[in-house]
Amino acid sequence: MIKTLTISESNLEEIVNSLNDFDYTDIEIGEFQPLYVKLVGDQFHGSFTPSIMKGIVELQEGINRSYCFAKYGNYDLRQLSDIELKKLELIISIKEGSTDIIGDLIELAKSLKDLLAGMTPRQRATIILSIILSLGGYFTLSRLMEHNEHLNDNETKVALEQEKTKQLSEIQENTLEAVKLGLEHSDQQKQETKELQEQTPTKDEPTPKPTQEKVSEYFKLLEKPTPETLQALETIKNSQPQISETMINANTKFIRSMKFAEKVNYNNAFEASGDVLEKITQTPRNTWQEVILIENFRVVDINSSKVDYRTVALRSDD
Repeated sequence: MIKTLTISESNLEEIVNSLNDFDYTDIEIGEFQPLYVKLVGDQFHGSFTPSIMKGIVELQEGINRSYCFAKYGNYDLRQLSDIELKKLELIISIKEGSTDIIGDLIELAKSLKDLLAGMTPRQRATIILSIILSLGGYFTLSRLMEHNEHLNDNETKVALEQEKTKQLSEIQENTLEAVKLGLEHSDQQKQETKELQEQTPTKDEPTPKPTQEKVSEYFKLLEKPTPETLQALETIKNSQPQISETMINANTKFIRSMKFAEKVNYNNAFEASGDVLEKITQTPRNTWQEVILIENFRVVDINSSKVDYRTVALRSDD
């Protein structure tokens, strides 16, 4: 009996519920909204900047690497044939008169289904969803939401600092009044009071406030996913952890390439200023632990199949 599962972004919860007892014999590709990015800024008028072009290249490399790992178990892209590379291409178009990036995710999903023929339907479903949902930015939503809360915390801190400055200013004014009363009969003390008046704001003068960094950061969720959807996304991500991590890294670099835009609309899921996108996509550099080997070694092999580290095989020359 043939039982087909339609995979799309509209039935994620149904797919997740079927993973533990997967009895489908085939899959078909349903509807996926195209990847949509709108860039606003002086540099963006119907053309790609070098930064955006680099981001698109990083995104395509992430697709290629993810497929390569799924099909061959490693990230050596030299194994991919010209036919495979052609089918894996994410078709990007640009809307005339503006910089609206549009990527066809349905055609990519169909190509992945064909290229992964021979795998079980469950494997194909989770691999395709891991790649397509990453391109849509779904796996980065939690990080963006956390950063939005961080920005709100910063605004609260600024307000508290302003209130603290106001209170300190009032203390200065009260101190000044006391000094004026105590020193009013001494010419020298009056002069000191005058100098103090010049240095300290009076009640009639606006209180100078310490210079605050201008808050130009902007972030807004356009459509907040439900807890059920977030849980479904997490389950799909964990079903193919290495592929998901590869795609998240690629998507992060793509988003970082938009840092010069005044405002970005990403897949109608969120809007943000370029400086916010730059901050939330910063990743700490890996630190290396120094190891000193007091012998002569020959490098036998370097394995770069892992995303986070490389394995180097050494052989002693002795």
